[in-house]
Amino acid sequence: MVMRGVAHLADAFRWSTRKDLDGPAMVALALGTGAPILLAAVYGTMPWGMAAALGALMAGNARTGPSFATHVQNVIEVLAAATMAAIAAGIVAGQAWWTDVAVSVLACFAATFGGYSRPLAVGSGRFIVFLVITIGLMDATQDRLGLLALITAGAVWASALILVSGVLFRGLKWIDSGTSERRSAATAAQKFRRWKGTLKGYDGWQYAVRLALTLGPASVLRLEWPSHHFRWIALTVAILCHRQRDAMPIKITQRAVGAMLGVAATSLLIGRSLPGWAIAGVVAALAGPGPWLRTQNYLAYTTTMTPLIILLFDGGKPVEPDTLVDRLIATLIGAILVILANVLTAGLVSPVAWIRKPR
Repeated sequence: MVMRGVAHLADAFRWSTRKDLDGPAMVALALGTGAPILLAAVYGTMPWGMAAALGALMAGNARTGPSFATHVQNVIEVLAAATMAAIAAGIVAGQAWWTDVAVSVLACFAATFGGYSRPLAVGSGRFIVFLVITIGLMDATQDRLGLLALITAGAVWASALILVSGVLFRGLKWIDSGTSERRSAATAAQKFRRWKGTLKGYDGWQYAVRLALTLGPASVLRLEWPSHHFRWIALTVAILCHRQRDAMPIKITQRAVGAMLGVAATSLLIGRSLPGWAIAGVVAALAGPGPWLRTQNYLAYTTTMTPLIILLFDGGKPVEPDTLVDRLIATLIGAILVILANVLTAGLVSPVAWIRKPR
């Protein structure tokens, strides 16, 4: 048992051997997040810049791809998930505990319909994460329409940068154009029949069930202790609860350890009020390597994303020690909820398979 734990922890720190450097996405994310903050600092509208930077960060999930057509398709898929999440957040935000119910329902709905195809599976996961992030910002402002516009503008701005960077990198032969992403050749009717078949058993619902088992308690904890920053629990759940079941996936350990290291790094900013240009530089430096770190080591990726998200959520204001402690505790609670949901549902099987099982 001890040896398995040591091996598990060693895997969490192990770097991938893949040579996966998405230069266009890295350049676009650094410029896409840093430029709006720098511009906002000049005009004294820092919260606006942070909102636009958050939209740019969402758009950074788009993979470059070997061709312009593939790249455009990837960007459109990410933009669609970000836009739908922002619109949904704008509709349900600010409704007290009804907001939490709506988020859980929307997340479970997306999880279920994501089983239709691989692109929808990826898109639904993004939608859930984007929804939880945007809800956190919507609840903290009265001008939800303005915030929605800024997030959307930031996402479009970063998407344009990603496409332009992709054209430049492909023109300079810095991207291998000989590989392409495989997409299913099945027809819509075939995908629908397969998806409909999965809904006859537990496999088609297991992702939604685990989300319900984790987002529900996350909402209760947030509502019971509103003075704490426990919306971070839902964010952790949204990131760590995956469609594929695993009682203790390596990603949970990586996020928990990465969050602790990220909080420790953020503690260096406690009580300090940085000038706008410095905040823009820090955000760009943290966001830029994201696409590469995400494929190399998720622990390192989480370590950089934690202070980045905290900076964007807090509008660049000095970070309070209690806020850091709250978010660290919330991250650990979220990870525990995901593990418990995975363990509790590990023994569940398709009701059809159970009925047909020979006695």
